[in-house]
Amino acid sequence: MVFGLYLCRGDLSPEDCGYCVVNASKDVRSRCLRGKEFLIQYDECMLGYTDRNIFMDAVTTRSTPTIITWNTQNIKADLDRFNDTVFSLINKSAVEAANSKSKKFAVMKSNFTSSLTVYSSVQCIPDLSSGECLSCLQQSINDFFFTKVGGRVLVPSCNLRYEIYPFYDESSVTTLSPLPPVSAPPLPVKIPHLVLAPPLPAGKGALSLSVFLSFA
Repeated sequence: MVFGLYLCRGDLSPEDCGYCVVNASKDVRSRCLRGKEFLIQYDECMLGYTDRNIFMDAVTTRSTPTIITWNTQNIKADLDRFNDTVFSLINKSAVEAANSKSKKFAVMKSNFTSSLTVYSSVQCIPDLSSGECLSCLQQSINDFFFTKVGGRVLVPSCNLRYEIYPFYDESSVTTLSPLPPVSAPPLPVKIPHLVLAPPLPAGKGALSLSVFLSFA
């Protein structure tokens, strides 16, 4: 039996979602000839398939394929306060996404300084319950640390991302005031078999990051 899944970012139009998924499926056919598990991520969507039901694994175990990426640029401001700001922002985003009745998707932003704003996005597959969505996102948050200016975590059931620039449609964002500090999460685990995939063709999605994860 084969299990397959795709998920588009919650603010995308159906047309842009379809464009991203079609291009991701082409990467599947050209790159994953023998792998039993496959996960690919673009800015706009993700696509995966496997020979076992891993799409609920993220709620109960960390055996599921995981993609963790981050910007190579370190934050030059107050590192501890930046860590606290991002951690708090993503946690609040996770609660809002888990309580969503439709897309299980939330985007937020917070002013770190007068000239620096942090943007976050979190999302679960829509058939998860609120508790399962929050559990998946909280486990993903614990797989990351926030010393870079941007980064993301993706498992088949949920994903999260933060940046210091808007990477989604801001018309759907809720403006936040800076949140109180909380404890920082532990360092991330290492990622096996991580390969950069080619970007989408020029035009839609031309600036998308794509990551390819395959297990034989």
